[in-house]
Amino acid sequence: MDKSDFDLFFNTIKDGVKTKLAPCINYKGEKPSDFYLFKLCQFVGEIKQFNSLNELVYSYYHEKFLKQNNMYGKKDIYETIKKLYEKINKKIDIYKKDLAKCENMEKYKNYGELVSVYGYNSESIKDGILTCEDYNNDNQIVKIPIDEELTITKNVENYYEKYNKLKRTKENAEKLLAEALDKLEHLSSIETSLDMTEDNSDLFLIKEEILNYFGESHNINALNLHKENIAKRKPVKKQKLEYNIHHYKSHNGIDIYVGKNNLQNEYLTFTMASPNDTWLHIKGSTGSHVIIKKPYTELDDKTLIEAASLAAYFSDKKNEAKATVDYTLKKELKKVKGKAPGFCIYHKNYSINVKPEILASEV
Repeated sequence: MDKSDFDLFFNTIKDGVKTKLAPCINYKGEKPSDFYLFKLCQFVGEIKQFNSLNELVYSYYHEKFLKQNNMYGKKDIYETIKKLYEKINKKIDIYKKDLAKCENMEKYKNYGELVSVYGYNSESIKDGILTCEDYNNDNQIVKIPIDEELTITKNVENYYEKYNKLKRTKENAEKLLAEALDKLEHLSSIETSLDMTEDNSDLFLIKEEILNYFGESHNINALNLHKENIAKRKPVKKQKLEYNIHHYKSHNGIDIYVGKNNLQNEYLTFTMASPNDTWLHIKGSTGSHVIIKKPYTELDDKTLIEAASLAAYFSDKKNEAKATVDYTLKKELKKVKGKAPGFCIYHKNYSINVKPEILASEV
């Protein structure tokens, strides 16, 4: 083969490759997996084709970089949530132990009352023990310790003082326990939001929520913020945040909005939504608020199913075969003071069973 024959062969191969060149990225789920110069028959998953190799390389590494950074951000937040769970659960154990100490507090109140009635009869007291009938408990015989170095009046005061101290301890422990359980519920909702998000702006809102609702009680450094700056931060409600509410369209063009974390839920439901918009949420569990910009009485079944499927998909019931979603008008919702952002109650609603999936088109 002389040089002209070799050139002809090489150019033929080059022209064939150029003609069939089809740069593409293979996606597994939402993440770019591999890229190729040609479409390959063994591809599994979504394939996105590009006009040039430059476009492919830029898109692949740009998405890889964003996803990687996003995952590192999520890892930090998961670590912070884990530490918060541990800290709050330790406090819950302490509050429960305090409550256990108060189980018999009524006994001391009863002792004080009985000593004030029978204690002045010296014949009832022997070796520091007052023996008497307990008329508050079926007249059973009860033996009550008496400090004989103190007056009967002082013994009575001591028993009432012990009762009142335990009563205050119980009231305080019950209050703190309720607050701690609310915080656990709040953390659970944040964790569900974190599981759902692949968006850096959503991650920013989750960080804001942790900082503003859990304050200095967690490891600030895990979120790449300095403790000395926390006091200077404005409360989240006073900041001008970019909520970036997720927007979908139904099959017939009706607007559907989804909040994928608590701050988005709060803003979507109580700022963006109108009183007669349809509001949807996974029943009895943690998940997104979904708003349809029409009352449910004006919706066809398909639109309602599309919106309900989004509410089920962006919830902790995402991996179930079927999930129940409640829906009502926004005006039926009531906020609860002191609860996590987005938390609300309602008493008038309907329910629908759907498969958790994305049927509507994202805008």
